[in-house]
Amino acid sequence: MKRFNFISSATIVLMVVSSVFISCSKDGVDEMAQPVEKDNKGVLFTMAEEQFGDDAEVRSLAQPCGIDTIDMGNGLEAEITIERDLNDKAAQTRALKTDNHYTIVAFAVGSGQMIGEIKGRFNLATGHFMADVHTNAYITLESGRQYNFVCYTDEYISRNGVTLTVPHTNAQRAMVARTTNVTILPQRQQSISFALKRLGARVRTRLVAAWPFAGVSGYISSMPNDAPAALSYNMQDGTQKLVGSTTAKAAAQTYVPTTQYSQSGVTFNSVISSNYGYYLAGTNSGQVSITFTGGALYNKAISHATHRYHTEKIFKGGGSYVLRVKLLPQYIYLFNDGHVGPRYYPQNPGARPIALMIGYRRGIALWNANSNQKVPWHQLFDFPNQYNPRAIVENASNSKENRLRALRDPETGMGWTWDSFFYQHDGRWMVKANESYNFPAFFYAAHFDVELLSRGIPLHERVRGDRKWYLGSAHVWPDVFALLSQRVWFWQDTRGQWNTYLADLAFTQVGGTPLKDDDYWTSVEISDMYEWHERNAVKRHVIYVSSNWFGVGEYDADGPSSEHKYRVRPFIDL
Repeated sequence: MKRFNFISSATIVLMVVSSVFISCSKDGVDEMAQPVEKDNKGVLFTMAEEQFGDDAEVRSLAQPCGIDTIDMGNGLEAEITIERDLNDKAAQTRALKTDNHYTIVAFAVGSGQMIGEIKGRFNLATGHFMADVHTNAYITLESGRQYNFVCYTDEYISRNGVTLTVPHTNAQRAMVARTTNVTILPQRQQSISFALKRLGARVRTRLVAAWPFAGVSGYISSMPNDAPAALSYNMQDGTQKLVGSTTAKAAAQTYVPTTQYSQSGVTFNSVISSNYGYYLAGTNSGQVSITFTGGALYNKAISHATHRYHTEKIFKGGGSYVLRVKLLPQYIYLFNDGHVGPRYYPQNPGARPIALMIGYRRGIALWNANSNQKVPWHQLFDFPNQYNPRAIVENASNSKENRLRALRDPETGMGWTWDSFFYQHDGRWMVKANESYNFPAFFYAAHFDVELLSRGIPLHERVRGDRKWYLGSAHVWPDVFALLSQRVWFWQDTRGQWNTYLADLAFTQVGGTPLKDDDYWTSVEISDMYEWHERNAVKRHVIYVSSNWFGVGEYDADGPSSEHKYRVRPFIDL
């Protein structure tokens, strides 16, 4: 480590002459050079420069500080948090490495009187301090007296009396050091150390997503007139404060790939900016804003908009920070009070999401019905008997075309759940929604509101009662796939692949149960002959979900219907 040494004369006059020496040891501990003067007395200064990220508190910020969820528009949201810049490799060195111009000022302890100052610049190649032409080349100090010394980068800091002022635009380069209560000794040479501290912090952004990035661009700044305009530093006591307000200088965020980000066993794509924005020490992280100017994610364009990180963290001088922006699809939910909106609902913090919206007025329950227990489609005689007023005729030459007929059929399942039909064997009209024994799959779907109430979730009249919840047909499930996969469902397909993390997240982030590794009843009956016949032998469609596949299947069985069970995921229409 290099340190630059000021040598004083034997008469305790701090001289700036050409006989300035540098020493450097291999283990990083400086050995003091001997002065030229024969009596080897005086004052020798050593100086070190703080690098960004070298602050102890910043180094301890291993865990993110506060997660702030923001609406980014166009179906996207972001979880923003602040964390230590772990990619900062320069934070471990403290060598003086910047070619700055310095002013060193001496103050008498007690009176606070300024004794004198010297100005100059270090030659980084030789370590020689070259005093400015036509300026004082020495400060006279009295033996036995105590002094405070202040050193600052005067190109980036203005001074009025004992007050130093750093404008926001110089937050990157402004540095100051203060060494106090130094007693000048009459004997051999003594060493006084300066440790230059930065008066600014730097910030950059890291974007993570469960999706490839496409041309994302932006910059960080602040909201208008929301950043401190300047930092005021008192040379007498070292106190500092922020003054005024301004709009922070915009720093373009040029993104490059970086190490992948992992959370809970899931690996995300990650890019990090190669550029930093600089803020004065003491600035609140809530005064930082990020503006996206382009790009696409999850098959959606990123809206050109400015967003503010609201969680408060005070930036330390010399700190190096990362705003980690986790970009996600924005899912819309139906709440128990009838409200429809994103998961953050500050107007009613006690409201609970109960369904994931898959369309303007349609949602799918966050949980399986019947406390997640499998149930039969019906329990009347043999499984193939027909009980819908209409079966979908599937007599095409291949199974794919047959399943496409069910997907394209406009029946949602509301009618098959709630419309009455005449059951000839009993000679009475039935509504499957109200037949707990005969049609359990329909009953538990239709009365999911009762199940929610039994869980202690109060319900607004908008989300409870007859003809609200129902057992969905095959036709409504492609909308589920399209939402959870962030892909368009093509109506010539009967299955598709999705991102398991995103498919699960839509449910789990609000306490729901994901669709996973299971089969679910639909309300569809299918026949290869008739839409209706009292002796029609039917099959029934199911939706199968594996770890990353979604598709439409069919179930054909003989024997008692009570033996054939699958899970039920209710739908709701508003």
